[in-house]
Amino acid sequence: MATLSVFVKQQPGVPVELFSFETGTQGFSGTVSQSSVWASDGTYSLLDQTVGNWISAPYTGPDLIVGYSVITLDALNASVNWGYVKMSIQAGPSWTWCESSGTSLQPNGSGPTTISFDLTSASACDLSQIHQFNIYISTDTYIDNVWAK
Repeated sequence: MATLSVFVKQQPGVPVELFSFETGTQGFSGTVSQSSVWASDGTYSLLDQTVGNWISAPYTGPDLIVGYSVITLDALNASVNWGYVKMSIQAGPSWTWCESSGTSLQPNGSGPTTISFDLTSASACDLSQIHQFNIYISTDTYIDNVWAK
């Protein structure tokens, strides 16, 4: 008698949701909370009030994101002032820091913005071994709908 084990992995290139915040803060640390005030998808988003600092969450998504070209997230500035948001990942055996260039956020009355992190420019990162996902904001910001595409 033989035992057969099957491991089903996400097919590279098929978009995969990394964080939805429908079940809570999904491990993000900092001054964060689940919010129903705004969401770009579903009922909840993450309200990040860790102004001027990074928030982090252990990466628990697919085993690898090799084959994906971008990580996107939707952001809504909760402030009447201009804001700024960027994201980073820590990857590989040395937890190499790979960071997006960042995007300005218009004041909250202007609506949400989709932020993109071009993974093709993160050549130093071993995308087969992601450890941590990080977000930086300069104003209170709602975050939702984080995908690898």
